[in-house]
This record gives sequence, C-alpha cells and structure tokens, in this order.
Amino acid sequence: MLGGKYMTYPAPCLQRFISQMPKGTMLRRAFYFLSNYASAFYVKIQLSLNNPVVLNGYYFEQLTFSIVNSFPPDGVPPVVSELYNFPEDLLRPNLVFFVNFSDQLMFKRVTTRSPAHWKPRTVNLYRLMQSRHPIVIQEASRFPRDTAFSIYNYILDHLRHRDGKWHHEPPGNKCTVHLSISHLPTTYKYNLYYPPTEVTDVAVM
Repeated sequence: MLGGKYMTYPAPCLQRFISQMPKGTMLRRAFYFLSNYASAFYVKIQLSLNNPVVLNGYYFEQLTFSIVNSFPPDGVPPVVSELYNFPEDLLRPNLVFFVNFSDQLMFKRVTTRSPAHWKPRTVNLYRLMQSRHPIVIQEASRFPRDTAFSIYNYILDHLRHRDGKWHHEPPGNKCTVHLSISHLPTTYKYNLYYPPTEVTDVAVM
C-alpha cells in the first residue's frame, strides 16, 4: 500500500468494457494500449495533488505481451529498434518494477519450462529494455516482506541520489511512501510515479 495512491490497470472508467473485448483479437490489444492514456490521466490527477502513485500494469506490460505474441523467440527486434521507444505523448514512470515469481516458489513446481514459453521470454525482454528504460527486475523471495524491503531500499536509494544529490523537503511538507506486497503472482509489474515535490520518507508497512 502506498501512502499516496495504488491504481490498477486498465483505468477504472474502462474496466467494465474488458469483458466486451474478445480475447486474442486486435480489438482487445488496441483497447489495452489505448487504456495507457486513460491510466496516465488518472495518475496526473494524483501527481497534481502531490501524491505518489503505484500503477499495477502499464505500457511495458502491453509492449512485452505484443512482442512475445508477434515475434518468434529468435526474431525479437534488437534493443536499438524504434519498437522500444516510449511514446512521447504518454506519461513516463520514474521507475518500473518487474517482480518475478520463481517457478521454485510455486506450490505446484514447474520442473522444466520451454525457452519459447511466454514467461522466460517476457523476463528476457525486460532485461533487454533495462538499457533504455528505468526498469528494475526484482526476484521474489519466499517471504513477501523481504521482497518489499528490497523494493523499498531501491526506491530510497533512487530518491537520495536522483540527479546526483540528496533531496530534502521543508519541514511539514513530507510525503511518506508506504509499500506493502502481501501476495506476489507469477509476474507483477509496478510503475512508480513521484509527485512534483520530492518524496523524502519511504517505509515498508
């Protein structure tokens, strides 16, 4: 839980339309891509109120899904491709966390997984894009609180050293971030946005 706002994807105003989009169709894929702009609108509202935002799912989730389903494993475009350019008219997250839940932590163990399976391909795509975007791949621990602390430490370090200097807020104008992960599915994407004023206190609850 964030001491600002936690948002799901697609945006609340569009969630009722999901069931009307046939699975596996270009219509459904276009719906999710356009939903990025609705989510960005809601995020901007919170940022204008100086609230940091964690958004579960966003542009990179849709991008990796499309690439995995459009290209063979040996035909993925190189990282220099324009395909990986972030849309100029879309709000950029300050940080993107990809929490990877290992097969070894599942109740039903997966002994072998084909390299062509969507999961290893998705993880590899996020690793590929790390050279171009602020993506953090976090391996999930057996204990969710340990995973939360790892994310907390990364956020804290990022805030302290952003732009190569420490950031401080005047007394009485702090914005505390509370981050809690109670359940980790196979893969989880968090997009973190900071408000215009600096976030100085980060705490795991």
